[in-house]
Amino acid sequence: MELVLFITIVGIALSGIMAVYIRSVSASADPVIRQRTIAVASAYMDEILRKRWNENSPVGGGCVVTGGGSCAAESATSWTGLTAYAPGAHVMPTSPTVPGCRFLTNANGTSGVVEPVWPTSLGGTVADGNLTWTCVALDAAMIGAEAGEARSSYDDIDDYDGINGAPPTHQTGGLMPGYGDYTVRVDVEQVSVFAGVAEEDTRRITVSVTNPLGETFQLQAVRLNF
Repeated sequence: MELVLFITIVGIALSGIMAVYIRSVSASADPVIRQRTIAVASAYMDEILRKRWNENSPVGGGCVVTGGGSCAAESATSWTGLTAYAPGAHVMPTSPTVPGCRFLTNANGTSGVVEPVWPTSLGGTVADGNLTWTCVALDAAMIGAEAGEARSSYDDIDDYDGINGAPPTHQTGGLMPGYGDYTVRVDVEQVSVFAGVAEEDTRRITVSVTNPLGETFQLQAVRLNF
């Protein structure tokens, strides 16, 4: 009788211990999976934050003209006659009669003597001396990759908006080995975050990574127009 009781008690104790052991073993990989999830999110965020704020941002930094008006100095850059302009230069008409436009040139050249008659629609062009000016959006609120761009050629932060459900890849296009069961989503939003900073000049980047456990981790960063 005593032996039977002993076996019964030991059996009950062992079953409890084994349940804890099995649970510990089955969940032992969870911390590693979570660390890998954070590593993927960090890799994407680091890649994005190295890019320019906007497609028209100068290389090396600097504001672009937006509806927010944070770049007052750039907004005041008016067209001048007989002036040499380099590719990427942009000007504003001397009189603010063109709604929603600033003008960009992609070639070296010199402006004419008389200010041209500026087009009033996005994409409109005008000849000026030996330059051609193109009307581009004054408000830099448009978010998303430009036509013809792929991940390998993304050069500004809003290009990444819309990555959704994709397995993690390097910017060159190769899959991250061992991360086929993870998915990535990237959202870039125009938001009002800081007092005194216009919404048009603020971007919030959210990188969401879902791991094989079904858990989603997020990293967020805010970039200002510069």
